Amino acid sequence: MEKATEKAFDFAADLTKQLITLAAGIITVTLTFSTDVPDLSRKWAFAAWVAFLTSVVCGILTLMNLTGHLQLSQKNNIEPNIYATKIARPSQLQIFAFLIGVALTMQFGCVSLRSNAKKPKEASGFTVNLYLR
Repeated sequence: MEKATEKAFDFAADLTKQLITLAAGIITVTLTFSTDVPDLSRKWAFAAWVAFLTSVVCGILTLMNLTGHLQLSQKNNIEPNIYATKIARPSQLQIFAFLIGVALTMQFGCVSLRSNAKKPKEASGFTVNLYLR
């Protein structure tokens, strides 16, 4: 395999792994704080979680197809192609789903901020009751 082709496969795998990590991290963070947000914004969060989960699944498929393609190209004595449909389609879907997830997460944040701005401010922290005799 040529050095450039090998590098292309390495970069594709690295990008795929980075997007999987980011998507999983965003799901984790938004799930952690989901109990503190109003019901309307939870719908946006749920849609974002679906998009990020789709991105993760497509990323795993991309990594599996990268590995399989390299193995088959070696077995069949042909030059591997990073643009093979089995690699490119799930990779494109991963990136698209990730971008949709980011947009939905931003919408989730905007809706949460708007609904929190409409609520009256509550006292935060702790209060000390003093009893005077």
